[in-house]
Amino acid sequence: MEKDLYIKEIKLVLEMMGIKTKEITTFFDNDLRILFFSIRVPSYEERIFFENNNEVLRDFSHFFKLLFEKKYHFYQDSIFDINKKNIHFVAEAKQKALIAAERVLFFDKPYEFKYSNAFERMIIHSMIKKNPLLYSYSEGEGKERYLIIKKKTPK
Repeated sequence: MEKDLYIKEIKLVLEMMGIKTKEITTFFDNDLRILFFSIRVPSYEERIFFENNNEVLRDFSHFFKLLFEKKYHFYQDSIFDINKKNIHFVAEAKQKALIAAERVLFFDKPYEFKYSNAFERMIIHSMIKKNPLLYSYSEGEGKERYLIIKKKTPK
């Protein structure tokens, strides 16, 4: 992976948008098998990314996903993080998944995650998939969609 090249592209686009960056780093999350592009910007700049329910950050991420695929044939799942907000969200979701897994195994009862967005459900599914004693699935539609964790029945 040519991470320095990707960082240079991100920095260039942000500069063209008039957004100052303090630092851009990458790291790979082995649990989720996702590459993080962590971008530090001044606090007065970060609000741009989080307005309208993070719409700009989603568009920004999608833009770079397409750019990296077309220009560099880079097909790694990735997450763009501004000032460690997504990193903290991912860490909290992973912790929720581990606690729920312990509850399912201890009490031998399913656990339901209500009110989770698609991103959080993806993280929880990924964490549960690593446990050979458990499985997870989602039910419902739209805002009513929720995730269930259950113990696998012995064969």
